[in-house]
Amino acid sequence: MKLNLQNYKTLIIVILFFVVEYIFLKDLPFFWDAVSKSMRAQWFYETNFSQLVLPVNLNSGHPPFWPVLIAVWWKSFGVTLAKSRVLLLIINILVGFQLIKLFKNTFPKKQNHLLVLIILLEPTLLAQTTIFNNDMILLLFTLMAYNIIVFSKEKKELLLTFAFTGILFSNLRGMLLLFCLLVIQLIFIRYKLSTKKFNYKPYLISILFFSVFLIYQYSVLGWIIKTPSVNWSEQRNVADVYNILKNIASIGRNLLDYGRIVLFGITFYLLYFLFKKKQFHPSKTSIKLMISIVVFTVGMSIFFMFFTNPIGHRYYMISYILVVLLFLVLVDNYKTILNYKRLYVIVIIAFITGHFWIYPSTISQGWDSSLAYLNYFKLRDDIELFIEKNKILKENIGTNLPLNEKEYSDLLKVDEK
Repeated sequence: MKLNLQNYKTLIIVILFFVVEYIFLKDLPFFWDAVSKSMRAQWFYETNFSQLVLPVNLNSGHPPFWPVLIAVWWKSFGVTLAKSRVLLLIINILVGFQLIKLFKNTFPKKQNHLLVLIILLEPTLLAQTTIFNNDMILLLFTLMAYNIIVFSKEKKELLLTFAFTGILFSNLRGMLLLFCLLVIQLIFIRYKLSTKKFNYKPYLISILFFSVFLIYQYSVLGWIIKTPSVNWSEQRNVADVYNILKNIASIGRNLLDYGRIVLFGITFYLLYFLFKKKQFHPSKTSIKLMISIVVFTVGMSIFFMFFTNPIGHRYYMISYILVVLLFLVLVDNYKTILNYKRLYVIVIIAFITGHFWIYPSTISQGWDSSLAYLNYFKLRDDIELFIEKNKILKENIGTNLPLNEKEYSDLLKVDEK
């Protein structure tokens, strides 16, 4: 994508969007799974990277690229929440750049800053831009690879190898995403949706790099992927029939949660309406998007449903983004027969109100997937004040969070000497 003046304007708006977010949240502590990333980063920091494999008690099986990157950042710039969040700001801006590329690849002749912002308002994506977990860097590499595979007319072999390697080293889910990208590329080539020939080298080289790391980890710990640590081992077991059904229901709920039911509902209704009226003449771009949505969503779901690991809303961020794009494509292609401005407003309202979806205590909330979690830190401080005022012994309290997390979430433990 060549950036013209209009594209630069969009990029500036996206950068300002994330800079304003940073200003408001620069002292926000680590939250949820990001706390474990802080623990691991602090281990690398304090041991001066004595080895690139975490000890078993801290090791969930995921590659440690993100914690290592955080620790390197700390070594370079110091250990504070505000300084740490500059790293997340950079990742967010890079994700924003890839989203602009994706938008421009989808709408090569269209200039509309609002439509890019609709993508950024997707509730789980927006929430993750504020959380210091590894999902944004995983999304960055996934978008980079997707843009190259689906839209680039050049091979870009080196950049694609870099993206694939980043996907694999960011999270174990990267293996699933890489498989989905492979399936998407093969489908596009098979049905002549892509003029590029299949190039196996980026896949082979990235898998080779990842295999070398796994061999190294095995030589140090004696295991790979499935950790023996009691903190995570139960999450990697095979699910029974009852839990498989629960997982399927959980996946369905996650896809439609936080206002996305409106997005999915409108998008599928538009497809049904256009098919019924025999006015649906899909462009190559919309076909690519529909195939990609199905492959990413079904491909990951088929794997997740058979294991006991809790299925997070954030696992499907790439699917949410592509559904938003499909919605925008459908509305743009048929806006002469649709009240497109009203549809935009409805989806924006659905996304904004999605952050206010709160479930009863018996239903899992997915707190890291909407901005509702921002209320947590005041409640945490109130709890600590209550415990202190009533002189309650911490060993008599049957919870791990937030009592044992503050030194990691607020970066109180790191010695900067």
